[in-house]
Amino acid sequence: MHGLIFFYIQKFADLLATGTSTRASLRATVVNSTAHHLPSGRYGDGAAVSLLPTMAESSGSSVAVSVIFDDPLPDPVPEPMPEPIPERIGGYEVLGLAGSGAMGRVYLAHDAQLGRRVAVKVMNPAKARDAVARRRFIRESRAAAAVEHPHVMTIHQVGEDRGLPFIVMQYLQGRTLAAVQHAGERLSLGDVLRIGREIAEGLAAAHACGLVHRDIKPANIFLAGRGQSVRIIDFGLARDIGTESSQVTVDGAIVGTPAYMPPERIGSEDLDTRSDLFGLGVILYELLAGRLPFEGPTMVAMLAAISRGQPLPLAEAAPQVPAAVTSLVMRLIAHDKADRPADALAVAAEIAALERTLPSA
Repeated sequence: MHGLIFFYIQKFADLLATGTSTRASLRATVVNSTAHHLPSGRYGDGAAVSLLPTMAESSGSSVAVSVIFDDPLPDPVPEPMPEPIPERIGGYEVLGLAGSGAMGRVYLAHDAQLGRRVAVKVMNPAKARDAVARRRFIRESRAAAAVEHPHVMTIHQVGEDRGLPFIVMQYLQGRTLAAVQHAGERLSLGDVLRIGREIAEGLAAAHACGLVHRDIKPANIFLAGRGQSVRIIDFGLARDIGTESSQVTVDGAIVGTPAYMPPERIGSEDLDTRSDLFGLGVILYELLAGRLPFEGPTMVAMLAAISRGQPLPLAEAAPQVPAAVTSLVMRLIAHDKADRPADALAVAAEIAALERTLPSA
């Protein structure tokens, strides 16, 4: 799952504020967790119920919110049998399964015409039956294909095979920035600045094409090859600048990963290019300090921390970081968009200037 889906959070907050109660069936993707962000998967209603006392406590309210399930919980559904790996997809010979997520599976394949390996992302059949999800999948492919830049994943083809949309992408060896973090590896200041600059350069190219990525986080930053060159991936939440709505929702739910969400995404304010810069700032803060700027034991608490806009200053969390770097990161995660840097190109230029001040290796 590329992002967490938050069902009922705003509805619950309203209930806490008004003192009313509700009868609702909680959605199975809401969960109480101490993790910075949650792994892929689905979670039970019981975990969702446990969010309610936390919300009441954090609100300072003694209001009791009663939840009654509309229907008895169904019997556990047995795990489905693994899907067979197809021999070919849209003329490409499938070599094996490279990965999978909520939206689909990614296969390693061979392009016989050009004699190269490619990655083929095929939409989950169950998702493909959902018109909204299908449009989102197609939007991802078209959005990414519109951006030609060394730090954005290249899309070779968009097609459909046996009724399922697929995307053919460049095949890269490497790992995501999230995988680096999960391995407990700490990056040098020089590497952090380089990665930040390359993300900013890739974002600048996307913004120049009129796109806001809207889900900048470590899992969507791929580090390719020995040089760990940045590729921005997963444009599934991307949106044209200036469209009527900048919120992607599913059944009225906010989609995204809480730790990297700008405050305007949690509220009703429209997103723009500076919203992507907020995600970049959170990534840089986390890489430099080894912790997130906005933390909480639950999703609700984390979202509340972002909404308050009072992160621990990076100078306190990581006093070894140069003041000029600290200043940039704190401006990137400013609560008010107007206080963030003007655009991604300006950020890339500022980081490049900071890189030149570092001692030579």
